[in-house]
Amino acid sequence: MPDLTDASFSYETASKILFDISQLVHQTLPFLDIDEFQRKYYCKLGWMGNSKIFLDLFDLIQCKDALTAQMSMLLMSSLLERALGDLYLSITAKDKCPSSLKDLLATEEISHLFGTTAITCLHVLVGPPCGLNLRNILWHGFIAPEEFAVE
Repeated sequence: MPDLTDASFSYETASKILFDISQLVHQTLPFLDIDEFQRKYYCKLGWMGNSKIFLDLFDLIQCKDALTAQMSMLLMSSLLERALGDLYLSITAKDKCPSSLKDLLATEEISHLFGTTAITCLHVLVGPPCGLNLRNILWHGFIAPEEFAVE
């Protein structure tokens, strides 16, 4: 794993790492049923405050319908953003959190809590706009449902 604090580290490097991770996810998650997913991952979703919704969305993704999977991913990204905002408020005791995901991910508190690797992956996946930002690509309709592979 490269040193993500190194100035030479780039989104291109992060994208290559994410490709490997996404391949692993693609080779694992589609073969899990909802009970197996719940056994393996439910306990890891508790900090988000809405674990049940993630289970429901995972179940929807399993239906193999591209549009349903795409909508599920959009909902997951919104839930992640909300959970990060709630987490930020709880660890800082501030009245207000940054209004954009990009600014939230840039806070020292969130960066310290999740570490450089996780924050870099989140930057590539969901913001800021200079990254791959799959969330925005999905939200703005730049991926047609049939281009969003589910199998």
